[in-house]
Amino acid sequence: MHLHNMSSTESSNELNVENSPFLLDDDESLNNNQNHSQPNNLVSKKNTYICYGIFSLIVVTVFSILIITNPFKTSPSKRNVHQNIKVTGRHVIDPNTNTIHFDHPGIKLEALINGTTKLNVIMSKVGPKLVFFHIYCNNMFIREINTSNWQQSTPVKILNVCNDDSELHKNPKHQKLNYKATYDVLIVKETEAQFSATKVVENYVTFHGFEGDDTMQVSLPKILTKKRRKIEFLGDSITAGFCNMCKVEPNVCGPDPDHGITCEAQQHFSSGWANLICEHFQADCHIEAWSGFGMYENCCGGETIMPDIYERTLATIPSANPNDPHGTIKDNLWNFKSWIPDIVVINLGTNDRLNQRPENIHKYNETYLNLVLKASKLYGSNTHFFLGCGPMSTAYCNEVNWVIRTV
Repeated sequence: MHLHNMSSTESSNELNVENSPFLLDDDESLNNNQNHSQPNNLVSKKNTYICYGIFSLIVVTVFSILIITNPFKTSPSKRNVHQNIKVTGRHVIDPNTNTIHFDHPGIKLEALINGTTKLNVIMSKVGPKLVFFHIYCNNMFIREINTSNWQQSTPVKILNVCNDDSELHKNPKHQKLNYKATYDVLIVKETEAQFSATKVVENYVTFHGFEGDDTMQVSLPKILTKKRRKIEFLGDSITAGFCNMCKVEPNVCGPDPDHGITCEAQQHFSSGWANLICEHFQADCHIEAWSGFGMYENCCGGETIMPDIYERTLATIPSANPNDPHGTIKDNLWNFKSWIPDIVVINLGTNDRLNQRPENIHKYNETYLNLVLKASKLYGSNTHFFLGCGPMSTAYCNEVNWVIRTV
């Protein structure tokens, strides 16, 4: 195993994500149910390089995608028959309904749509925490939606996802799409699995499909013809983009407990450093990040820690045993062979607060080392590891260097 101390300057390229006022479409309930299924499968790798960098500096390369070609079944709502969707990030496909379950930040669903004059998306949600999405069509930001008005486990229809709302109000003709045109639709999950929570409860989204005319066709994005790099990120709020929007949405999240000052509307993964790296290197990325969680101990309570989340396909599916905060159900265990990253970036330690909890240093080191060794063995020798420290705290830099020296 080759070890390198490496400092990479932070990329100056920024991802320009257009902001828009909060907007939620009129919803329509559908009669559908969904449940969990087994996670997908992965592959293998070879040598492992472990590199270290103070964390406002970092990282390069590349991440992963999982492709779904299972068709959705026809329904009275004229849902498309041939469903080809590129899903980026850990997710579960329900074999009974062909629905897609996911909860990690930065999950992306993308498809090419043509042969229709209208386009709706059908999704549902389980859990107490709000989820925010951004929708893009042909690389143009269309709107932001959230789950504030969604009923538990009840499919919701999001209307006109490729129509700019400002144009819809000006001209009713914009309610119809060009039947002969092809639309590249991208849905991005901007919030983490369970915003600002330390006790893990189910909080996942289900994608049921696109809806359009009977003649609508859905195909995989052309980008799949190119080999893209794969990067995996394991981190906390710094990686998840916690409260990085500096805006208040009291009508969405307030008035309690903080009038929306630190609510889900503040989080925007796409503007965070991890996504900026992915965009810069045109990489597919898997993101496992949870605010407040640590490598060995969390900042503010809760017994589930990030190494536990790393083992899961869906982050918010706990163990069937209520006395086991670390485990999950068997069907939710992530298959590390199903997706092999070129690079793994780990930045965990801020929430461990080792300068205030020096008695945890030994256990922090041991947990960190075991995680890296396990991931290296599962992924193989072609996967490179970048171990980060900072930028909010450097209290764990010595421990990260110890892991590098010890491996």
